[in-house]
Amino acid sequence: MEKRTSTSSYGLKRLEFSGHMFEGRSRSEASKLQMVNNPLLPATYCGIVLFFWEFNENARFVFNVGRFDPGAPRATCTHLHYQNCGSAWKVGDGNNIIAGRDNWVHGKVPVFASHIRLTGAKLWRVSHFIRASELRWNAALIRDSFDNNDANSILSVELPSSSVSVPDRLYWPKNKVGNFTVKTGYAFLQEQLTDQDASFGFRQNRFVPFFKLLWDLKILPKWKLFIWKIMVEGLPMKASLERRGISLDISCDLCSDFSEDAQHMFRHCKLAQDVWRSSMLGIYSNFNENHSLQQWILNYIQLFISEDGKYSDQVVTFIGILWALRVTRNSRVFRSETGDIQEVQTQVTLALKENAIYMHKDSENWGVPHTT
Repeated sequence: MEKRTSTSSYGLKRLEFSGHMFEGRSRSEASKLQMVNNPLLPATYCGIVLFFWEFNENARFVFNVGRFDPGAPRATCTHLHYQNCGSAWKVGDGNNIIAGRDNWVHGKVPVFASHIRLTGAKLWRVSHFIRASELRWNAALIRDSFDNNDANSILSVELPSSSVSVPDRLYWPKNKVGNFTVKTGYAFLQEQLTDQDASFGFRQNRFVPFFKLLWDLKILPKWKLFIWKIMVEGLPMKASLERRGISLDISCDLCSDFSEDAQHMFRHCKLAQDVWRSSMLGIYSNFNENHSLQQWILNYIQLFISEDGKYSDQVVTFIGILWALRVTRNSRVFRSETGDIQEVQTQVTLALKENAIYMHKDSENWGVPHTT
């Protein structure tokens, strides 16, 4: 047990913390953190007060951070976890590194080629790409499996020259000698938190004119919230959950061919493409693939409003299809339903009827005659 003290520029009395410093073998043992509540913290103080680290039994780097919550009656400690975040792998025999998940190509995760099916590739280890008997990379397999730029980067990674098997090794790239230090860990965490805040603020601010338009649309309130979540990347998609350290199968439940993110589910999934093409809108959602999902949605809603006016039926249909794709995906994931194009079309019909009923009631509430 070790006691640490810290002071701040506010001239506070010292803050006292105590915690186990990773003497256990399991993550649960190593992650124990206890903090002495300090009622002297001012309401304006909310900072990082303690962090600790471990290499757990699965050779995964776990970074835990204690923060004060100034809104609590007494200052309490909450944790942020950055699993396998910031650390990188030095390739040895490749048996401990997951090729599509871990940072092993100059500190980054390489990207698979577009024709690779993630259902099989997600568990490939780096050893799969090494000719162990020849102590060199399998260049042909690497070029076939990865994006061209990443393939070149992989081939530039040095392999051990010894004929004796050398295990993979985790290191900390923020330090010149590869060792984790409190100073570099603190700097890394501050950078991560700053980037998250800046990114969220940027996403919010650049869509402010669109959000004003969105709140004025005559559609279901839950649709407005749904579109807002898409625009700020707030929907819980598998790929985003996996990036937050949650272990799960990230392949799309509707096609099983690619990882599930919002761009794939609403645009590039084969089911989504079929739904958009067969709808009254006749949209080819795979066109302009370089556009983000947010920009793609914004462009179509603005286009339909420019054609039909503020109360465009095309906008209602467009948002209804987005909603139906999400509902169908959830039905497939949580209720094991078919998740085919007929199911999506049924959900679109139900969604449009629900919106029409809402609009009828809304018109009655405001004393506006409903036209049929």
